[in-house]
Order: sequence, then C-alpha cells, then structure tokens
Amino acid sequence: HIIHCIESAFENCLSLQFLCGTAFLEKDEALTDIYSYGFNAKGRRLFKTIFLFEDELEYLDIYTEIAAKKAENKKLNKKEMVLTGNEGFSFKTFLLLFLVFGCLFSIFMVFALFIIMCAVTAILIGFSDIPDILTEIPWLFIFVFCLFGFGGTMSVFYTITNKKQ
Repeated sequence: HIIHCIESAFENCLSLQFLCGTAFLEKDEALTDIYSYGFNAKGRRLFKTIFLFEDELEYLDIYTEIAAKKAENKKLNKKEMVLTGNEGFSFKTFLLLFLVFGCLFSIFMVFALFIIMCAVTAILIGFSDIPDILTEIPWLFIFVFCLFGFGGTMSVFYTITNKKQ
C-alpha cells in the first residue's frame, strides 16, 4: 500500500489530499516497485481520496490514521466514519431514498404507460374506446409495483455501496 499526500493553498485556504492506494498481489507474485505497481496494476488496485481543509487541521492525526487504514484496507471506527462522511447504514436515508426514488419513478412510469396506452388504443381501436381501456388497467397496482420495485432496488443498492468500511 501507499499513501501520497498533496498539499495545496488557494486564497489563504490550505487543503491536504491523501491518495491512499492498495495493490492486490496475485498468488506467488512479488512486488518490485510500489509506485509503478500502484499506478499500473492490471486492474488490481484500489485508490481512495481524503480531503482535509484548513478548518479541519485539528483532526490531522486522525485523518492520517484514516488514510493509513484506507490504504491498508482496514475498517474504520465510528468516529473516523463520521469524519469521512460515511456513517454506514441509516434507516432514515434508506427510507428517504426508497420513497423519493420509488415515488418519482412510479409517477413517471404510470404517466408514460398512460400516454403509451392512449396512443396504442387510438391507433388500433379508435379514440372513442380510450376511456374504456384506461379504466380496465390496474393503475394503483402498477404504481405500487414500481414504488417497491425501483425504490427498494435503489435503497438496497445504496446500502450495499455505502456499507461500513
């Protein structure tokens, strides 16, 4: 593993950037040069970036430990998770994503199906039969199915990708 620190200053604001790299070796593979291996690892590398700004310099030692843990691919404790902005699983976030993504997708899906059904009915049968065809479609079932299908999928995907490190 390697940690590369980049310091920059802009308009009296100091920022530190830790680039944490982990090279995953295959069985019986020897590491000759960490720099070349870290940047040309045949897809077997992991880089994570941590930004630290001037008002956070009091936590410099903690951020350095976080960078070392990320480079070594170790788990962070609760305080470190909060400082990096990744607090792990949150039921509130899970529910919010479920409702927002699910409802938006459901509304757009029902609206799109409504327009498609009107167009298909008008082309194949005629304009006079549109109200009869539209009353036979289970719109509430489609809405709820899309809500749970897409909202649940997005919530589970968020939970998997933002699990505790």
